[in-house]
Amino acid sequence: MSSALRIGTRRSRLALAQTDLVVRALARRSPRLRTEVVPLVTSGDRRRGRTPDFTDSLERALEQDAIDVAVHSAKDLNRDLRPGLTIAATLPRADPRDAFVRPRGASRPLPADGVTVGSSSPRRRAQLLRGRPGWEVVELRGNVDRRLDQLDHGRFDVLCLAVAGLERLGAADRIAERLPVGRFVPSPGQGTIALEVREDDRATLRAVQRIDHPVSRARLTAERAAARAVDGDCDRPFGALAVAHGRRLDLIAEALSSDGRRTVRVRASGSIAAPSDVGRRAGAALTTRGAHRLWA
Repeated sequence: MSSALRIGTRRSRLALAQTDLVVRALARRSPRLRTEVVPLVTSGDRRRGRTPDFTDSLERALEQDAIDVAVHSAKDLNRDLRPGLTIAATLPRADPRDAFVRPRGASRPLPADGVTVGSSSPRRRAQLLRGRPGWEVVELRGNVDRRLDQLDHGRFDVLCLAVAGLERLGAADRIAERLPVGRFVPSPGQGTIALEVREDDRATLRAVQRIDHPVSRARLTAERAAARAVDGDCDRPFGALAVAHGRRLDLIAEALSSDGRRTVRVRASGSIAAPSDVGRRAGAALTTRGAHRLWA
């Protein structure tokens, strides 16, 4: 670690807001620690392909010792981290649910058919179509501000976005409905801010682990273990959510076909001290019940 802890982040308004939460948490725990925010542009910011990568530049900067810490929305992290990198800490998890966002002034209930929904997530698309097959889900990219602007200019009837991102941007007033996790199992890590560092950077590890929220990290670990076990990623309709009850961790995970007509859902429980085991059992159960056939 250099004289100041160099914190890498994307340049989006949401990413900078999340990084500010990290800086504040570090300042509370280590008042003498100097920090420097290093904004970077990822390939996902430069182009809007099917699977934008919002972590590549940050992880390369870590590997090249250009930054000490990378701040991520945990749901953006690849299923497997690059060799030599690790998730050192997470902040307390925010609301992991999805939400419907309506144009300003909209008040009529959404009909069963003919609704245009903006979403870039295969998971959200499948979950939406499972309940409302008469809706049309249209590809939508860009930061949250751009998406809201397109909604208010009439391109969509409704958006499906993460509650946590809207709240962190001060846009909670745009939420029309928070969607129940029983029907909309979120992406692994949704609502969680993850701090990635080099495994061999002991000084940074010690500094960052002071702000770790162990329960949130256990939940994230279980969800990511389930994704790895079943080969689930952001290209596939897959969701996982772990919830802590004292020393017990309960996880729900599901795989869906792209049209939402077929679903495999499992539950697993275990000790919060062994979250990877809970996730692996859920992933193995999904595999046994034919989750991969839904993605063929």
